[in-house]
Amino acid sequence: MLYLLAKTIGSYQSAAIADVLPKWPYPIELVNSAYWHTTLEKKHILEQNLGLTHLSFQQTLVKNPLYTNETVEEPLTGFEKGGYVAIIAEKPRS
Repeated sequence: MLYLLAKTIGSYQSAAIADVLPKWPYPIELVNSAYWHTTLEKKHILEQNLGLTHLSFQQTLVKNPLYTNETVEEPLTGFEKGGYVAIIAEKPRS
């Protein structure tokens, strides 16, 4: 959400995000040029368009971005909280 807000604002120069910025945020040029797909959008494409099955999700970067560089986070199951989500899927046998 931090990067979506920075993209909407067009920079990191806002009091709305000043207190939650990580020490080294993504370059604003990347943030402004990227289209940030939701995990549900990706899930739909994998299942409906590519026919993949048995999807599972692991998430990390759950902490406030300001503190993400302080300790290593172990991945958690799901995609509801994480700033980074890995999607694991199976390709059906033909």
